Amino acid sequence: MTEYIRAKVKISQQQPYASKVFASEIMHGAPHLPPEIAEQMLQQTRQSSARIQDWIDRGLMAPVDPQHLLFTIWASTQTYADFDWQITRVTGKDQLEEEDYQAAADLICQLVLKGCEVKSP
Repeated sequence: MTEYIRAKVKISQQQPYASKVFASEIMHGAPHLPPEIAEQMLQQTRQSSARIQDWIDRGLMAPVDPQHLLFTIWASTQTYADFDWQITRVTGKDQLEEEDYQAAADLICQLVLKGCEVKSP
């Protein structure tokens, strides 16, 4: 889960414009999203949800809705690409730095892992 969250933050950091375009496309009902990309996204989400459900079934984490957990992770990580203007204004920075993304990933991991009561296998 930690690797997944850190990867999602890294995408927001390294590909902010692609992330913004994708988010805008989704917010507008995905009228230009190719069917194969939509299908790939659906399959990846199903695989991730199944993995989370397996961890729940094995007692490695609290019983949460896997899909809603993914939505929460997506929203919290996507924020650093889509709302960078707001974040820089609030923090008083001209731009976000590596340490900012690391701090974001650390906090999101802490919230998700503790909130879902994730245990080591």
